[in-house]
Amino acid sequence: MFDGLYIHDKWEFEEYPTIRLDSIKIGYKYLGLKEAISKAIDGIFESNGLSTNESSLPQKFKDLIEKLSDKYSQGVVILIDEYDKPLIDYLDKENLPTSLNNQAVSKPAILCNSVYSLISQARHQITYG
Repeated sequence: MFDGLYIHDKWEFEEYPTIRLDSIKIGYKYLGLKEAISKAIDGIFESNGLSTNESSLPQKFKDLIEKLSDKYSQGVVILIDEYDKPLIDYLDKENLPTSLNNQAVSKPAILCNSVYSLISQARHQITYG
């Protein structure tokens, strides 16, 4: 990391298990927010050789944090890129019907709140790098 840059040999970087969710890349416009996040989390389980029996998104996310922390015996880094993108995409009048439908179907604010509250609850298994 940082090959060719001044900092390359000045700092010892430690790797951590990472949960990276990028709202732009998960396909929420096609799958819906809940399904898109669920599939992204399934992919992280799979890429780390882990599995879950949880079906609810908040419990699945909690299970992922716990299992990554246990497997690697260290805290987990959580990166949520463009977290507000699904919420702001539909704020204009033109997309109001889609926005209202998304709120009725996936309730993005409630969904985000439940996932973020799990982050707070799992703080002993999370590192801030």
